[in-house]
Amino acid sequence: MWVHQAEYRRAVTCDRLNIKFRAWLRFTRCRRQRAFEQSHRCASSNTACLRHAYRQILRIHQRLHAAHREFVHLVDRCDECAPLKLRFYRWLLKQRRRRHRAHLRACACGALDVDCLQDNVNTIKRIQDRITLRRRQVLALHSDCRAQRGAFAATANPTTYSDELPLLPSTPFATLPALPTPATVAATTLPPAPTSAGATSAAAATPVAAVPASGIGQIPKVVMVDQLGQGIPAPGEIRMKKN
Repeated sequence: MWVHQAEYRRAVTCDRLNIKFRAWLRFTRCRRQRAFEQSHRCASSNTACLRHAYRQILRIHQRLHAAHREFVHLVDRCDECAPLKLRFYRWLLKQRRRRHRAHLRACACGALDVDCLQDNVNTIKRIQDRITLRRRQVLALHSDCRAQRGAFAATANPTTYSDELPLLPSTPFATLPALPTPATVAATTLPPAPTSAGATSAAAATPVAAVPASGIGQIPKVVMVDQLGQGIPAPGEIRMKKN
């Protein structure tokens, strides 16, 4: 399984940071060892294969070196003020779940349901603005806590849901151009098939199948004829042309 650097970067406490960083370190060293073993399969005359393996090992080694320096910086910031970040991280997970539910509701809105889409988009923007403001506040509190060496941590709690700051107004959908609506399609009448005048009058006067009202529900009689439109069919009779 691939281990990303974001896992130890997002750690809040020092213990979780140490565990996640060691897991990423084992994974990256395994990648470097695998690249080293692949270079052994290259022929001595295949300079392209050897150059590719060397560059891959060099990139992994440089990434390890930079990650060690980053880890030292992150460990230096892990101190007695970590509960501030821990409380913020728990609140952040709740807000992300609320934002995800708003995304799902917006996707479930109809194509032309502007009110439903407007409400969910406003909810998403409010949550995002709230996260941005709260992150800025927590970073400021953490800086003050570090400056006072942990004495500020007991009183500097992040604001609760009821103490949120006012958010910026969002742009309503009413100011946007109207969505195109399906055009009204007029009913069209198909022209009649071109036929001769005699056949047209005969077909209009004498239908091919004439079943009286008294014969509804009865099986009609099928009569095979040489030419349709000759004579008047009897009641309950259907005429069909011979092949």
